[in-house]
Order: sequence, then structure tokens, then C-alpha cells
Amino acid sequence: MNGMENSPLFDSSQPFANQKLALLENTVMQMYSTQMAEASQATMVLERLKEVPEFWMMTDSVLYNSNNIQTKLFCLMAIKSAVETKWSILPQKQKTGIKDYIVEYIFKIVGAQSNKEHRVCLGKANSILVEIIKLEWNAGWTSAISDLVNSS
Repeated sequence: MNGMENSPLFDSSQPFANQKLALLENTVMQMYSTQMAEASQATMVLERLKEVPEFWMMTDSVLYNSNNIQTKLFCLMAIKSAVETKWSILPQKQKTGIKDYIVEYIFKIVGAQSNKEHRVCLGKANSILVEIIKLEWNAGWTSAISDLVNSS
């Protein structure tokens, strides 16, 4: 796609706020379009965005500021993909930050008025947490169960 790299979505120096968030939400919605060309183009943009090394680290603002469930799920899938593929090379401080963020996000969803759409996000966030526990159980987070119980 020509000019895709010039899209504000790919500018990792700017947070996902206001216009950039709206552009992401619009692109995600276009992916579900019945117009095949529009859906195909949006899919290409989003797949390319997931390849941006910093993207998954910027998803927290999208998860807190977006009202679009599909956009939130897209970001949660990007986090899960990063955990599955990059976890072993992340510094411990970053691992701890991701772990704490996901636990906080889960408790935020659980504490909010829950509807079917929120439960879908909760399921995806829970799957990320399970993946982190599987990767960290014996090495870096042996107190996972007690930490989660104490957090609740």
C-alpha cells in the first residue's frame, strides 16, 4: 500500500490520542467492512501496524481511551502476540510492567459494569495473563497465584 508508512498510525513518537486513536478505530472498523477492497486495505494496514516494534507498548492508551471493542481486541491480540514472541528477550522491568498492567486491566474490567463485549476483552486479557504465567511460573513469577489472590 503506497504511503502506508507515512500514516500517523506508524508514528511511534506520538501517542494514540484524539485523531490517531480515531484513525485506528476507523481502520479497525473498515476491516469489518462489506466492501472487500476497503476491508483488504484495512487488514493490510493493521497487519503492518502489528509489525511495528513499539506498537504493542503503546496499546495501553488505546485500551483505556477507546470505546470500540474491536479496537481493544486488536490491541489485546497485539499484546498477546508480543508476549508469545518477544517475552524471552524483554528486560525484567518491562516484563514486570506488562504483567502488572494486564492484571490491573483485568481487575478494571471485572470491577466495571460488565456486558458481553467487555467479557470478550476480559477473556482475551485472561489468556494473556495465562501465557505470562506459563512463561514465568518457574523462573520469574513463582508467587503468581498468591500475588493475584492478594490483588483481588
